[in-house]
Amino acid sequence: MPPVQVSLTATHCAKTLIIAAASGNQLLRQCPRLLLPGLIEFVAQSAGIVEGGTLPDMRLAALSEVWKAFSLFFASVPGDLRELLEPRPDPARCSIFFL
Repeated sequence: MPPVQVSLTATHCAKTLIIAAASGNQLLRQCPRLLLPGLIEFVAQSAGIVEGGTLPDMRLAALSEVWKAFSLFFASVPGDLRELLEPRPDPARCSIFFL
C-alpha cells in the first residue's frame, strides 16, 4: 500500500480541531477520538519513507503540525483523566523488568 499523502493544510486543520475540542463542546470533543488514529498512522508511515536519513520538507512540516496536535491534546486532558493516559507496563509482557 503506498503511503497516504497528507497535506500541511490537513494536519493544521486536525490540530485546530483538537484545540477546539478542549473548549468542552460535546460535538468537538469527538474529534480527537476520530483524528488521533489517523495522525498516529501518518507518523508511523513517515518513518517508513525516510530516504537517506531525511524526509521531504512538506512531510517534515506536516509532522511538525502533528506533534503540536499531540502536545496540545495531551496538555488539554483534565488531571483526573491523565492517569488513564500514562502507560502501565505489564511485567509479564515486558522483558525489560527482568534485567
